[in-house]
Amino acid sequence: MNLELLDPFGQDFPEVIEDRLVHDDNITSCRFNRRGNLLASGTSEGLCYIWDMDTRGVARTLRGHAQAITSVSWTKHGRHVLTSSRDWNCIYWDLKDGSKEKTVRFGSPIISAHMHPQNGNFFVALPHGDHPVLVVLPETPAAPVERHILRASDDSDPSPGSNPIDAQSTTVCFDPRGQKIYIGTAKGSILIFDAFTRKLNNAVRVAGASAIKNIQFSRKGGNVVVNAADRVIRVLSVKDEDGTIELVAEHKFQDSVDRNPWAQCCFSVDGEYVIGAAKHTHNIYIWDKGSGNLVKMLEGPREGLVDLAWHPQRPIIASVSHYGTIYIWSVNYVQNYSAFAPSFAELEDNVEYEEREDEFDVEEEERKPEKPPEDDSFEIDVVAVDRINAFSDSDDDDVYYLPTYPEDTAEES
Repeated sequence: MNLELLDPFGQDFPEVIEDRLVHDDNITSCRFNRRGNLLASGTSEGLCYIWDMDTRGVARTLRGHAQAITSVSWTKHGRHVLTSSRDWNCIYWDLKDGSKEKTVRFGSPIISAHMHPQNGNFFVALPHGDHPVLVVLPETPAAPVERHILRASDDSDPSPGSNPIDAQSTTVCFDPRGQKIYIGTAKGSILIFDAFTRKLNNAVRVAGASAIKNIQFSRKGGNVVVNAADRVIRVLSVKDEDGTIELVAEHKFQDSVDRNPWAQCCFSVDGEYVIGAAKHTHNIYIWDKGSGNLVKMLEGPREGLVDLAWHPQRPIIASVSHYGTIYIWSVNYVQNYSAFAPSFAELEDNVEYEEREDEFDVEEEERKPEKPPEDDSFEIDVVAVDRINAFSDSDDDDVYYLPTYPEDTAEES
């Protein structure tokens, strides 16, 4: 995929279902890596499949969980994947050989887990009925795993919900820079923690008394979209007021006709669109973030929807149905040959061609001045890799790609 050849003025949101990723197991969640060439999906049987988006096939199968996987999360470089499960474990996988690099066990089933966007040794996990935990993985296998409980208050009663702002946690994630941790609660508040000091920065009530279901950031981190149990999607702007993070409401989106609950919400890759996925109808709504108007509604199969992910580089959406099928939504590209040859005419039916009188007449070509011989003495560099401008951002570093050959074959050769 060469992003430099994509039309910068083309349509920037998908329209049709391009492909389906089907497996025997029931898929429940999916996430793209930072380049979008790999898609990780968790199943209800405890397996994690790594899909190659170029071949649309399974590149890795990760086996290790005994119960359903609740979330999948990528590291920055894409070599490691973190999976959380109802079997009380979070597993840190090495995709080079599909092995378990670290297994962290908690005291209850894991609702979700999120990798630090910059440092692959940090992740935050949310056990069911407990406080979120910031986990620091050791540099050496023999060293112990550090755990830091994120508690909003220092009361003597450590149980969640004993303090008004220390309500039951429902979701957790990092901001795009990894400096803050956002925790959604069952009472409609978002708790903002400093990721380094692990101290509470602010508590903002955004959804009344309705539970927070999902929190997603735009790529630059200036906006956050929140999905709450009151069936309203809220877009908030992130403001830093003298070191205190404030969330200012900008838009509210909802299905005013059918009042469908939302399974997932997110931003487009450029942050210009807000996406909401209806839970029962598999309809995907796309709103313009600036004006708040509905731009497009994608009608999917009648299977319901459980999860959704937007491609990090292209207008592609991956949606997971209730039956465990991943649907790939893409732009409906139409070939326009007249853009390359202005004299090209498109025909609806077969037309008998009429030859021009002078079409095949032999004409002597005008003699053109001979060009001086080109200098072929310079060397062509086939080793250096040019920087692709489409990938130029503050997070641009080396990204891991899966080997194209089996490891044992490479060692024999």
